[in-house]
Amino acid sequence: PSLLWSIWRFPIDTITVPGTLTYRWGAADVNGYTASTGEFELGVIDTSPPEISEVLAHNTTVGPQPTIEARVEDAGGVASVVVEYTDVNGEPGSEVMEMIMINYYRALLPAQPRSGPLTYKILAADLAGNEAETSLRTAVIQDVDPPQIAHVLLSDLVEGQEVEFIAQVTDNVGVEEVWLYLRTSVSGSFRRLAMEEG
Repeated sequence: PSLLWSIWRFPIDTITVPGTLTYRWGAADVNGYTASTGEFELGVIDTSPPEISEVLAHNTTVGPQPTIEARVEDAGGVASVVVEYTDVNGEPGSEVMEMIMINYYRALLPAQPRSGPLTYKILAADLAGNEAETSLRTAVIQDVDPPQIAHVLLSDLVEGQEVEFIAQVTDNVGVEEVWLYLRTSVSGSFRRLAMEEG
């Protein structure tokens, strides 16, 4: 008897999960007899870099540590996520981002000593060595705490007596200048007088 044969196909458009694809063959004839093969393996090479999205900066004020968060996904697994930054003083740095939940990463940066721009970008690598990075982003660090002024209340003066006004001024980022507003009973309006440090 002659053998009847035919070619059968099952196309897969795109294999998106790197690793190993395991397969085997099975067939049945018109009389219900079946046959199958053993298993075969096919390696699927990961050529896609991680996807970085949902990048956010939190705590962008002077004092607390700024927080950088991002969603990082890769079908083959994420190997590392790092944030590179330049602080408000122009000093570069980097921090490893830790996974806080599936596909979400966070890094705490050093507290910023003053207001100004904090630039950063996120770099991610997968287990196959594919790398991705975001564009450079800017978080504006803001000083939201005003200076604190402590002073000694003066008692009434005698005409012709010398007087010295003293104030202790503190601030979380530093005091730039201090002034005294002074008005006499005859001047009618306040004058702004620059005070000297020391």
